[in-house]
Amino acid sequence: DVVVATGGGAMVKAAYSSGKPAYGVGPGNVQCIIDKDSTYEEAVPKIITGRCFDNGIICSGEQSVIAPAEDLDAILELFRQNGAWI
Repeated sequence: DVVVATGGGAMVKAAYSSGKPAYGVGPGNVQCIIDKDSTYEEAVPKIITGRCFDNGIICSGEQSVIAPAEDLDAILELFRQNGAWI
């Protein structure tokens, strides 16, 4: 349904040229995808832990979250409950 590409300019250009909707970012900018079949209560704390285990983490840590629109409010609330700032 959608192409998610993390890499250099050539990778992003290829994603945008695929004929499908695409998210493309430079090297190391990690997008986390929460699938609608995921257990949100398990996924959210893992994403937060992955991002904050080291305050000096480079761009290889979680940078953004892609989540199902129909569950966005509930997912954002889980982030808040787990200490994240939105």
